[in-house]
Amino acid sequence: KSINIYDPPYAQNFANKPWFDTDCKDAKRSFKAKLKQARKNKFDGEYCSEFLTAKQFYKNLTRTRRNRYKREQMEPLEQVGSGPAFWSAVKRLRGVVTQQNCISA
Repeated sequence: KSINIYDPPYAQNFANKPWFDTDCKDAKRSFKAKLKQARKNKFDGEYCSEFLTAKQFYKNLTRTRRNRYKREQMEPLEQVGSGPAFWSAVKRLRGVVTQQNCISA
């Protein structure tokens, strides 16, 4: 019996994230197209540099959009003054639903 020890490379899927917009989608599509061209031409000079430029642009764009989204999410916390209001804002951001304890005394 053989053991399957192959671990495929991990690719992050941002498509379902709230900060992933149409600009990110277009940049990803361009990045994938440049990768396909570079592979087809065996990463020859011009194709390789175009691919690397598209890759860097896509990474920078997703990083800035993610950071901007995080900043927008943190703004309500910065504007809260009291303790209970702070924790209600944290609860809203986390999206965690609290459940009643069903253990009876």
